[in-house]
Amino acid sequence: MKRLKVLDHQTDSELEQLIKTEKNSSQLRIWQVLYFIKTNYGVQAKTISSIFGLAVSTIYHKVQKYNKYGKEGVVLLERGGRNRFYLTLEDESNVLNSLTSKAKDVFISVKNFTN
Repeated sequence: MKRLKVLDHQTDSELEQLIKTEKNSSQLRIWQVLYFIKTNYGVQAKTISSIFGLAVSTIYHKVQKYNKYGKEGVVLLERGGRNRFYLTLEDESNVLNSLTSKAKDVFISVKNFTN
């Protein structure tokens, strides 16, 4: 197995600071892996894989991206949000308001059916 090495894009203290301030657990794990490799020279990906619970290929990929692009190469993009929609929020709100007002006009209670 290949022994890993990360380039000096950040110092140890900068990586420690990133670890302390990170709120995203996936991103935190990446910073921890990079810090571990940096402080334990020549460690193998298989060892890191068992410690951090990542696939060996993921570790190789993140180290390669970090070595090539630095910090920006391993920062995860934010996910989620309102990806699929046909109406703007304002139009959707107008449609919902008109439907609820129509539903109030048509609403029949059970008391109307009993004699």
